[in-house]
Order: sequence, then C-alpha cells, then structure tokens
Amino acid sequence: MNSSLLCKFNSPTWDMLPDIDLYMDQVLVLAEKFFGVFSDTNEVGITSSMLNNYVKQKVVPSPDKKRYNKEHLARFLMICVLKRVLSIAKIKQLFDSLFETYTVREVYEVFSNELDCALHALADNEPMAQPDSADSNILALKYAVRSFAHTVFAEINMNSKND
Repeated sequence: MNSSLLCKFNSPTWDMLPDIDLYMDQVLVLAEKFFGVFSDTNEVGITSSMLNNYVKQKVVPSPDKKRYNKEHLARFLMICVLKRVLSIAKIKQLFDSLFETYTVREVYEVFSNELDCALHALADNEPMAQPDSADSNILALKYAVRSFAHTVFAEINMNSKND
C-alpha cells in the first residue's frame, strides 16, 4: 500500500452495510473487502477465531442462530481498526461506555467519518482539525481512530523507504 491509496480510501457508510443477516464467512469477506487495503500494513484482518473470541469476551453480542446483523458487522469493522491501537479489553470498555449513550449506528458513523478524515488529511499532508465533542468517550474513539491512521501512515512511509 502507498499513501496515494489513503487519498482514495473511503470507509463504508452505515447505509453501505448490508441489511440482511450474515454468516461468519460472509462477515469475514466483507471485512476483507472494506478494510483489506490495510492488510499489508500489519494485522488489520479478522479471522473466525477472532470473531468468536470477541463474542466470548462480550465485545460483540452473540449472533442470532449463527447469523450476524448490521450492528454486529459495524462493531467488527470498528474492531478491525481499533485493535491496532487499543487492547480488546480497552475496546470493550470504550464500546460499553459509548453504547450506554449512543446507538451502534451513531458510533459507527463517527468512526467512519473520523477514519476517512484522518486518512485523507495525512495523505494530503494537511493538518487535522481538533476533534469536537463534549463527550469524552466520543473523543476517545476519535483519538484512537487518528492513532490508527498515524500508525498506518508511518508504516507506509517506512516501507517505502525500504523498497
């Protein structure tokens, strides 16, 4: 991956996520489709073992009859990014706090927007505006997403120097 791909990257919006329930293998395919672009920058991917582990650790609710809905998928996608900069225990703590106040859709929309803005700003070498929110949990989410973007950008630059 190179920094020009960061300019073109757009995370899926809530409305782009399927409204139908999915089996685990379908969730894995979508996670790869949406965030596979980051796979070569280390461990962003997600496996069936990881999905099961996130459910066991109650970071994500249990599927209904082995099927995952849109809210499950949104959580898994956020975990794909956040696990690079936060432990699973910290992600659970953040999710628990956020979902006391906000819907999964609201949190995912903040996440998606922040990811796109951070990646595009870094790729264009532009400053990022201060995150705006009175909610410390929303700020934590935004800063974690920005940390991911900075990590990916640093890895891309280090890899390009070695090529």
